[in-house]
Amino acid sequence: MSLFILQGSSMNGVSILLLTVRRKLIRRSSAGFEIPRKPKLYKIERKGVPGVIDQISVDKNEKSITVANADNDRIDKGEGLGQFGKEKLKLSQIMMAVFVEKSKLNPKDLAIVRFALVSESDTKLAIEAAHKKLKIGEGGVVEVDSDSDDEKEEIFKDLKKTTLGKATEWLHKEFDAGEIKKIRITGGMQQGTMTIYLDD
Repeated sequence: MSLFILQGSSMNGVSILLLTVRRKLIRRSSAGFEIPRKPKLYKIERKGVPGVIDQISVDKNEKSITVANADNDRIDKGEGLGQFGKEKLKLSQIMMAVFVEKSKLNPKDLAIVRFALVSESDTKLAIEAAHKKLKIGEGGVVEVDSDSDDEKEEIFKDLKKTTLGKATEWLHKEFDAGEIKKIRITGGMQQGTMTIYLDD
């Protein structure tokens, strides 16, 4: 894992500077080859705020971000901000800063945003509702897109309106990443992972 501290200013006026303080990217096999690990998980902290804010991994080949944990509510509510006062720090800003910094790609290259094991309350409720409306069991897969009709179209819109859906839409509004074209939910209602695909 690597640890990042957010404490400066950077791209598009976003108050973010990423500083790597610990790195372990590769392992050696018995034959002496360097084998890349699975996408590395970055722990995000902010000066003046106790604990880890977010945990995010980046896969350059897939052009994706995976958010394993997000606790930005503490920032938005002004908890422990110290010298930063009431300044907010959006999840979308952190996601894009980490993606650009670690993949060395452009914001427009981002293709997939994944939220693993969703626990955020309104997104989780929308995931449960989608399963029930489509009569999909706990182990089934929910997949809806921008071209869906009728009931699936409504579910697609509801998922986009959730906290995590809105965070993904901000990537388009703020950084000109693609718009949401498809949402796929795996892992069931209680431990669901929401994968959001962006258009080109």
